[in-house]
Amino acid sequence: QWLASDQGVPAAGPPARRLVSAGAGGAPLFAMIDMPLEGDIEAGTLLSGEVGALYDRMLAALGTGRDRIYIAALCPGRTPSGLLDPEVLPRLGEIARHHIALAAPKRVWLLGDAVSRAVLGTGMMAARGNLQQIYQKGQTFEAVVSFSPLFLFRNPKRKGDAWADMQLLKGDGV
Repeated sequence: QWLASDQGVPAAGPPARRLVSAGAGGAPLFAMIDMPLEGDIEAGTLLSGEVGALYDRMLAALGTGRDRIYIAALCPGRTPSGLLDPEVLPRLGEIARHHIALAAPKRVWLLGDAVSRAVLGTGMMAARGNLQQIYQKGQTFEAVVSFSPLFLFRNPKRKGDAWADMQLLKGDGV
């Protein structure tokens, strides 16, 4: 509720234009995107439309679906530019790590460079290819960093790279 309404969430915009998350706490996989896509607010769901259909196929390839995962946006509102100012990433990262700890997943899937920079403090390309560790409130969460579904929709030649990243998510009940 705090993410959906508090004016102190950087770059989030008005509460009526926010989408925070979907899914149940304790889900084995917590996926995080940078912000809602154009049209998501109107659709009432994160990753709607054609990009959402691609994301759903990615989940199916992992043997899961939206009903068995938790998905959240690093920033619950969409900025006018569709980009997050690097200055807001540290605070959004703090909030995201707290959010992850509350959801308590087995694995975390960080989708996109802004998400990787905010949560891990390192760019996506440097973080890809290995399990990363998120430390929060005495807990450790394994994370996989990969391309956002929007990037993959626009750059389908990178789907093979994303598939390699997704292999790291398999196992441990995910």
